[in-house]
Amino acid sequence: MVCPTSDPAGQDSEKSITGQYARALGPVQTSLGFIRYTYRGTLPGPSRTSAASTSELYGTIQLSRKYLAPRLAAYWDVDRVRGLYLESSGTLPIMANPLGEPFWALYVRGLAGYSLGQELNPARPDQVANFAHRGLTHVDLSLSFDLRPGPLTLHHESHAQWSVDDATRRTSADPADDRRVKFWFELSASWTPRVLKW
Repeated sequence: MVCPTSDPAGQDSEKSITGQYARALGPVQTSLGFIRYTYRGTLPGPSRTSAASTSELYGTIQLSRKYLAPRLAAYWDVDRVRGLYLESSGTLPIMANPLGEPFWALYVRGLAGYSLGQELNPARPDQVANFAHRGLTHVDLSLSFDLRPGPLTLHHESHAQWSVDDATRRTSADPADDRRVKFWFELSASWTPRVLKW
């Protein structure tokens, strides 16, 4: 699962559509889903043109009531690469107010990615691939904060990523933009009012 950042000139852009079914089986959280990646880059080479568009099926499992809440996710490219990518992660809560109002929590998460079939095939160098090598692709350490005042949820994540595989080092379509360590953050807000009350 590779999601490049759009470059300032607009020569590389991505649109993705995701469908997911999630279910809790006691302390185990599971999900199955589908992602369609559509690229609209205009330059060959590092830019992802429409020829790079692809689809993935994925499944996740997480032991939410265990220490570190271990999680494993598997992504199978069913369209262009036809290979497997795995992510394993663990989450450690640092501080939280789970029973109070408003709910808030601070977490540290560690994640590692592995290519087990989405890498370049030395026997077929012309074959499309998502990663340069088989094995560890990157390691990510993040700090997350969630705040839920009523139906509003605010989420923030700060990331530091160590990129092992060459394909995870790019941050734009510029070949010179090659970084072993990357930092970024995410902000999101969602509104989920209760529609029915039983």
